[in-house]
Amino acid sequence: MRKEACWTLSNVTAGTAAQAEAVLAHAHGSLVGKMLELLADGQWDVRKEAAFALANVCTSAAASAAHVAPLATHPAHSAIASFCDLLHVQDVKMVMVALEALGGILRHDGAPGGESKSGGGGGAYALAVEECGGLDKIEQLQDHANADVYKKSVHLLETYFGSEDEEEDQNVAPAASKSAFSFAAPAQQGGFSFN
Repeated sequence: MRKEACWTLSNVTAGTAAQAEAVLAHAHGSLVGKMLELLADGQWDVRKEAAFALANVCTSAAASAAHVAPLATHPAHSAIASFCDLLHVQDVKMVMVALEALGGILRHDGAPGGESKSGGGGGAYALAVEECGGLDKIEQLQDHANADVYKKSVHLLETYFGSEDEEEDQNVAPAASKSAFSFAAPAQQGGFSFN
């Protein structure tokens, strides 16, 4: 019965904006709290359906920062920790659902009006992802055999956590200043010749 109830809610949250809004209006209530509990501790079939329903809530065009906050910060069952737990399962579809849901949550991280500071990281939700081991799991998914999982994980890393390449590039050489010395060799005309 729980599986069927979550399946029904996943269909409602995947529907029109008005239908998703009806569920989102109860984001502070027991309905969403029960779905979060089932996502965290339910049997696998129930967890999957709860994941679909909550992912639809997180990624809905009708979702706002006010709707996502109770999911991300629920005191007993955070959607962030539960979706991060799904990042290591063998079911590619569930990994994609978890990545999409985390993207929907992170989109509302740390900025007034709900939109994240792109490339920033450092918001409360990004920190929660990192604290529950989700960042490490997302980084590992860059090596996933599925191209969609790879692309989505790279997108999340670059958008919400900054890429390691950017951090490394910033540390390669200090910014030039007027008092810095320059030891550039003159450019060779004509390139190299190998005979």
